[in-house]
Amino acid sequence: MIFGSEADEDSNPSMTASLTFDEYRQDQVVQMSYIEEKGQTQYGFSVFDRPNRPLSHIVKAHREIESSDMSDEEKETAYKALYKGNAPRAFMGKSQNGDVSMKLMDSKGKDRIRMVIDENDEPRMEFLNAHGEVTYKLP
Repeated sequence: MIFGSEADEDSNPSMTASLTFDEYRQDQVVQMSYIEEKGQTQYGFSVFDRPNRPLSHIVKAHREIESSDMSDEEKETAYKALYKGNAPRAFMGKSQNGDVSMKLMDSKGKDRIRMVIDENDEPRMEFLNAHGEVTYKLP
């Protein structure tokens, strides 16, 4: 559980709260979160995929890559391989712009189905391809 709040010099609040449930020896797989910043709020429920490797091994490998003499491009490739299997898979909540949505993502964390009720109470449902392009939309 994480919680924090503060106000800036103009008394504008900034708050964060998160309750997460971790997979055994891994990172969070379920999260409830609330964020308020600059008068805008975002909150929801998220589900994540995690690789079948202990988090301690991933952290150690990350540090080794970070301190290596690899080029930036080689490090980027190594990080992608290391974090393969980490992806957001679902979100249900309210965004900063007022949309209430449910999103289902593929194994790479890319939106594939979005159900939205926007700030004007207009509903829509979108199906997306692997490139994030809407291929079908209701209405």
